[in-house]
Amino acid sequence: MKILGINIGHDSGVSLIKENGYTAINEERLSRIKMHHGFPYLALDEVLNINDISLSDVDAIAIEGKKIMPQFDVGFDEQEGDWKKQLLSKLGLDRFFLGSEAGLALTRTLLKPQVKGVKQKVESYLRQKGYKKEFVYIDHHEAHAASAYYSQAHDEGLAITLDASGEGYCSRVYLCKNNTMTLLHSIPCYHSPAYYYAYVTKLLGFKPLRHEGKITGLAAFGNPSATAAIFAKYIYFDSSMLSFANKGGYHLKAIESLKKDLKGFSKEDIAAGIQFHTEKIVCQYVTAVIRKFIGNQLTHVFLAGGLFANVKVNQRILELENVNSIFVFPNMGDGGLNMGAALSLWYEKNRSMPKLKLDNVYAGRNFTDQDIVKAIEESKMVSTRSENIAADVAKCIVDGKVVARFNGAMEYGPRALGNRSIVYSAADASVNTWLNNRLNRTEFMPFAPYVRDVDYKEYFLISEKDVIPFQFMTITSDVTPKGKAEAPATTHVDGTARPQIVSRETNPTYYDILTEYKKLTGCGVLVNTSFNMHEEPIINTPAEAIATFQLGGLDVLAIGNYLLFSENNANKKI
Repeated sequence: MKILGINIGHDSGVSLIKENGYTAINEERLSRIKMHHGFPYLALDEVLNINDISLSDVDAIAIEGKKIMPQFDVGFDEQEGDWKKQLLSKLGLDRFFLGSEAGLALTRTLLKPQVKGVKQKVESYLRQKGYKKEFVYIDHHEAHAASAYYSQAHDEGLAITLDASGEGYCSRVYLCKNNTMTLLHSIPCYHSPAYYYAYVTKLLGFKPLRHEGKITGLAAFGNPSATAAIFAKYIYFDSSMLSFANKGGYHLKAIESLKKDLKGFSKEDIAAGIQFHTEKIVCQYVTAVIRKFIGNQLTHVFLAGGLFANVKVNQRILELENVNSIFVFPNMGDGGLNMGAALSLWYEKNRSMPKLKLDNVYAGRNFTDQDIVKAIEESKMVSTRSENIAADVAKCIVDGKVVARFNGAMEYGPRALGNRSIVYSAADASVNTWLNNRLNRTEFMPFAPYVRDVDYKEYFLISEKDVIPFQFMTITSDVTPKGKAEAPATTHVDGTARPQIVSRETNPTYYDILTEYKKLTGCGVLVNTSFNMHEEPIINTPAEAIATFQLGGLDVLAIGNYLLFSENNANKKI
């Protein structure tokens, strides 16, 4: 059986689930438009080509967006001129339409003709390409929850979703057991804490729905007590309703009010306040959900939705008394909805099948040495074939060089996890400034560390039962004294880091680079940051790797089994 999953909103993409594996690609990696919004034409063709199939070979197509398609979801975006938001706010109807079940029902009714039109266009296009079987539309939050539950090993637990808005809701809770998810609880999107995080992102001069991670990093430099009480007046958790409670209004109204109340406070204190308050109320919510639906017993928690891109929030959830373990789907935002939709339909049709259980997210096209050689030849760059790429990369790093690594299949999701990464010594604390400058990036969180599965306990306070989410860099951890001493470049001012724990089974060469580096230095941690320029998606192809290598002012490109040195290519132009 082959099931295709598609999402057509922001960060659109396509996944294919089949008995012997999966492929998943977001459109941005092919279109080169960050967080690409719209039908994923390129990703669809790429997924089919990788698997050497046509649409006529697909047994079912699952499309995210059941009653409200992404184009009509009245969620947050940065366009101040959006007439829908302004009208709702001016008429005082925002709370009704976005904050009550009756209002959401009316919204769905009003949008039904438009939603039907979009579905017809999508189906018509896919029919023209040869697809002859069924279309199944999957609820936004069901797709999020399915992505987290069906991609890990535990059978029983709670799937909790949380984002700004999806089909009118910001959160849903599902009881998970026997490969089945049962909806227990929903919160209308009007009451989403993710809105306020987006509002702050905008107020501090960044792009909402894209730069929230900068706020998380900036927060560690501020004093949360200076502003947390202000945010508590706008939104809080109401345990009696099992819901967040928004008292600050919606969109422009809330933004303007926040601007006035936060006037005079530093960016750092504002970031610290929203981060602290978000951690607090989300943890209150998770605790209350476990108490109500699991009877306060230890439970496994499966998380997806854009708010769980917040690695500090995820750490706080893991630390909760009644949380046995957490699993955050590696592509936790809307970019993961395509795989969530496919997984939801797959297990509806195959309840007895074992979980997909992601061991890695190297889900794109697996480029070969032949592809790499062709790209090098076309670029007219000077290269050297390595007989031991891991040892050569480790030596380059010891010599103080910044190494870009391109290998195998591209990662699925927002994190570079070794196949499209830039690696460097974690001993140089200044690297966060000068390397970000080279890449034209503005970041407040240090680069992430990567560490082998045999070494992580030396550097990070992570228990064995909690290792899984750290394989995908979806959560922060406290750093040990040794970690702070040996890897200051990856330790934030609050004493945390967001490590990636690597096994040799999942990425042999990436693992061996650390092995060789530790032999030479005694240190078992290296910097890992994504291989891309500022505001560009992570690279995909060998040609993009070579182009970005030159643009980024990097010292070495380790591409497959080949090495390109900047000093040998100083006058070469692509």
